[in-house]
Amino acid sequence: MKRSLLTFASLLALFSCAQGLVCANPQLASNEGKTEKEWTFLVFVNADNDLDEYGWGDLVEAKKIGSTDKVNLVFQIDRSDGRPCRRFFIEKNHAELIENMGEVDMGDYNVLVDFLAWGAENYPAKHYALIVWNHGTGWFRRSNMSMLGVSYDDQSGNYITTNQLSTATSLIKDTLGRKLDILAFDACLMQMVEVAWAVKNNVELMVGSEEVIPYDGFAYDTGFEAILANPEANLRDISRILVEGYVESYEDGSQGKESTTLSWVDLGRMELLAAALDDFVEIAIGRDKEVVASVLQDVQHYDLRSNRDLRHFMMLLAARTSNSAIKLAANTVIAAFDEFVGFSKWNDGGASWHPDLANSHGCAIYFPTRASAFNDQYLDLDFAKDTQWDAYIRSYYEIQSREL
Repeated sequence: MKRSLLTFASLLALFSCAQGLVCANPQLASNEGKTEKEWTFLVFVNADNDLDEYGWGDLVEAKKIGSTDKVNLVFQIDRSDGRPCRRFFIEKNHAELIENMGEVDMGDYNVLVDFLAWGAENYPAKHYALIVWNHGTGWFRRSNMSMLGVSYDDQSGNYITTNQLSTATSLIKDTLGRKLDILAFDACLMQMVEVAWAVKNNVELMVGSEEVIPYDGFAYDTGFEAILANPEANLRDISRILVEGYVESYEDGSQGKESTTLSWVDLGRMELLAAALDDFVEIAIGRDKEVVASVLQDVQHYDLRSNRDLRHFMMLLAARTSNSAIKLAANTVIAAFDEFVGFSKWNDGGASWHPDLANSHGCAIYFPTRASAFNDQYLDLDFAKDTQWDAYIRSYYEIQSREL
């Protein structure tokens, strides 16, 4: 059994006194002489696919508010049909073209890193938020692309895998000389434990959705107004504003009415949660197969059924098991989860494809119901290598197999 993590108890002691994020904000050497603002939001729009019109639409939305003396809004957008990748500085009612880059592979993680480095050099700020805009798969086979990933570039056939997100954010951390403040995904199904684990050492907070993101994506006008009005708010409050602005925009707001989820998670609490999960697996592995089967039938899932809300899974298991040790271990995971998820919000927009998201608590985890649906490439993820969750899943399948 893999035990590369610190114990739950030791991590709890380590984080129990933390009431907020304290981040050093040194300016990059190359930024000397340039005006440092409170925030720079860098939006990496990979619209070189079937989302082209929506990517441009979000840039148009951003022009309705524009940058201020405290906040920079910067877009890199690559469009379909051979149109070039371009960089824009967004002003109110105007998008200033900064650079025409020609054809760029937005599925190359190095291009993402370069965008951040360029943005930090030219638009210095105390805090940086990087928004990755595109398709996200959670964990799913999309065409010939089967790894968990994001930023699918149809022209190159390339995309950024979860393991590459780890590499990319590590390079970004080196560029900034500290962790990236916010990594946000305007992309479907990315708010998963497995993704959080990949970037935990390089990013402070991660914003994303357990469920699909509607085509119109984040509301870059109404959803960002409160940020422009409160640029000196702390990191957690800025993230909460992002979450609330997005969900509210789909409650008969500026984006219409759609079912949505969004949350932010504190990656400094990621190891605490993983340690609690490992302790749970040590106790629960190979046990209560019937209870687990009933939980998998009822647990909150998403457009991909293998994506399960982790808190709801543990809630149902704790409520249904007669094993006191498993109940305690599941409740311990819930306690760690509640430290990890800073804020989560959902909206039932009445969509026929998923009318009920009420048991969404902010972060999903992979657990296909059947062994035939398990993707062996999952084992290549750092989360699978570093924790025992995959062993717990596969032990359930082994029990199933023995009973056939």
